[in-house]
Amino acid sequence: MNLSEILSESFKYPLSNLKRMLILGILLALNILIIPAILSMGYYIRIIESSFQGSNELPPFNEWGKMFADGLKYIVVLLIYLGIPAFIGSFIGSMLMFFIIYTDLNQTMGIYTFMAILYSVIILITIVPYFVSFMGITRMVRENSLKAAFEFTPVINVIKGFGTMRYIAAIVFISILNFALILISLISQLVTTNLIIIYGISIAMSLFINSYLWGFQGRLISNIYQEGSKEYNLTE
Repeated sequence: MNLSEILSESFKYPLSNLKRMLILGILLALNILIIPAILSMGYYIRIIESSFQGSNELPPFNEWGKMFADGLKYIVVLLIYLGIPAFIGSFIGSMLMFFIIYTDLNQTMGIYTFMAILYSVIILITIVPYFVSFMGITRMVRENSLKAAFEFTPVINVIKGFGTMRYIAAIVFISILNFALILISLISQLVTTNLIIIYGISIAMSLFINSYLWGFQGRLISNIYQEGSKEYNLTE
């Protein structure tokens, strides 16, 4: 399938079971609490898993203990893929800041130039792990092994099999959608200071938008992994 066909199929997927989509929305609305947040991450893993099993419908909400454990695995993978590079980037940025402050560079370099350099360093260090993390998580589900998430050679091969530029385009698209949700949330907080209205908007978004995109994203990266694996194996 080409990227547009994969996107089209993934967009339809969350609507396969509206009841389950709303249950997911309730979990996402309660994400300020630890247990619902972990369960929603576990359900994301379940979406990927059921897609690998050939299901065309959102998976059921059962085996809550397993779903909770899968959510913890998801967090571990994200912490390693994103947390460690962010820490390294921040450390390098701090060293750069001290270097600029305590040398003559702070006399000639403006604050905006310094901030541009600092953010560029952090972005460069974190952007590659961010892009790879999607397939790392998916491989973990496919192989039913936490260790598999960090087997970089097969992960990279899947990305190459799908097509590096197509893959980047897909992840950028996902990122734009997620950023748009954050932006909408921020705008609602700027428009009003009424906490009831703000939380009402947040609940509505979780029930009907966040849950839809959660299902879409899980299905999309599963489709990408399967397509990339197939294409890579054919060219071997």
